[in-house]
Amino acid sequence: LMSGTTREEVLAAVGSDRAVPVTEHLDAMPADYLRSTPIGDVLWHLDLIASRDDLPRVDVRRGTPLETAVVVGEDSSSFRRHVAESFAANGIDVLEARLHTRADGLVVDSFQVRDDRTGEEVGDERWGRARHDIEAAASGQLDPVSKMEARASAYQSQTSSGRKPIVECSIDSATGDVVVIVKCSDRIGRLAEILAAISACGLEVRLAKLDSRGDELVDTFHVRGGRDDVDAERIAGWAQLIAAGITP
Repeated sequence: LMSGTTREEVLAAVGSDRAVPVTEHLDAMPADYLRSTPIGDVLWHLDLIASRDDLPRVDVRRGTPLETAVVVGEDSSSFRRHVAESFAANGIDVLEARLHTRADGLVVDSFQVRDDRTGEEVGDERWGRARHDIEAAASGQLDPVSKMEARASAYQSQTSSGRKPIVECSIDSATGDVVVIVKCSDRIGRLAEILAAISACGLEVRLAKLDSRGDELVDTFHVRGGRDDVDAERIAGWAQLIAAGITP
């Protein structure tokens, strides 16, 4: 996820017959996309978004012990939260992620994951269940939060660490985005909880970098609030609200 590429390399790899849709895709993605995504992953994403009639889509690339999953879907206030809930409900632990939203509202998210109990590969059966849950949630037929909470409650040691989350908010002078940094203990369902807290503030995640360091998360979200009058007081209020929405 950390080795970047250039627009010229992507266009050379796909050929002239796909130059227009590829250019449109790259133009619609955040500037950080090419800097943080190797060319092989860019081509993988292009194959997955070739048709918007078959969304959401979840594809997995095997690795030992980490696997890489890509989820493509239509952006909404709940889509990413449901993806995170579905992963957690099915024992899929997210160690690192890159969350990207295109200008047209298409979500293209990459995750490095593993089994949340063994640390090994997730396995086909659970990936099948996770795909089903994500698709059902996207169509409004399932709210995966209850399944996630049931799994979390089965591991009582992960319900609370006692450490209060730390949330820092600032303005990125280059993009105008609000940057939200969340530092907290890791546990089942934590990503879904953070995304829900951000969404409750009326903020839209444009780009995110999730980093698990042992039993601690240090997650960075670039968000937009739909308003231009963002001042220090409003930013401080968001930090307090997000922190309040994350359990110790």
